[in-house]
This record gives sequence, structure tokens and C-alpha cells, in this order.
Amino acid sequence: MDPTGGARPSTAQRGERDCRPFHRNLAGQARTFGIPSVRPPGAEMITDFVPLFIMILLALGLALTLLKLQQWLGPYQPGKIKGSPYESGQDPVGSARERYSIKFYLVAMIFIVFDVELVFLYPWAVSFGEFLQAGGGAALGALAVVGLFLFILVVGLIYDIKKGGLDWD
Repeated sequence: MDPTGGARPSTAQRGERDCRPFHRNLAGQARTFGIPSVRPPGAEMITDFVPLFIMILLALGLALTLLKLQQWLGPYQPGKIKGSPYESGQDPVGSARERYSIKFYLVAMIFIVFDVELVFLYPWAVSFGEFLQAGGGAALGALAVVGLFLFILVVGLIYDIKKGGLDWD
């Protein structure tokens, strides 16, 4: 009861946020226990991640423990044969520090560009049905944007072919 003798308004009526902890029963209804919360708002979300943090710490601890045990308990018998490089059953010829042709890097970059193109086109293709259902030119706008994107990529591919970026001479 408030000092004037009337019923005290609820927190929702006063415009305040109820920060009391609550639990949900089996029916999904919230039950409050009337205990004021000492945690700041949003702290409940952090406590939801505690099991994840514990799992990450356990995984890191196990990995580091197994690595250290292998180092302490595992046999260490270095030799000339074990220390020599192995390349698919062939004896290595020449230096391992040879320079690659610049064509290798150019083809790799072209591959990455067209691979990223597919990464952008796949979500568009999946959601294109929603554009069609929306109507009102949404599908035409989406089609125009992707058409421009593909046009720029085709122009880049034609430029690359004319410059000989895909020739292995």
C-alpha cells in the first residue's frame, strides 16, 4: 500500500523494469520469488554462457596437457634419415626457396574473386523467391543489382583474358 492508502501500482504501471530474478515453470509461465536482483540488467545473458566457457577451458586444458605429456613421455630419437626432407618419395632436387612465377599468384587471385562471387550469389538466389512474392518491383530491383554485379565481373574476366592472365605459357 502506498502512503495515501491506495494500492501500490505495479512496476509496469510505474514504467520501471522489474529486475527480480525469475524462473519459468513447466508451463512456461514466469515465477518471481520476490527477491530483488543485485545483478545488473543483461547479467543473465552472461550466465547463460558459463557452460560454454567451462567447455572451452576444459578443451584447452586437455589439449595443452596432452601436448606436454607427449613431449615428456614420447620417444625422441633424431637421426639423419628422420631429419631429411621427404617429398612424395622423391629425393629433393634443388633449393626449396625457388621463386614462383607471378602467373601463379594472378590465377590464385582470379580464383578468389570468382569464388567470392559465388558466395554473394548463393544467398541472393535463395532469397529471390521472396523478392518475387513481395512484388512492387522488388524482384526487378534485385535482378538489376545482381545484373550489375555480374556485368562488372564479366568485364573483369574479359580484361583478364585479353591481358593473358589465364595463359600458362
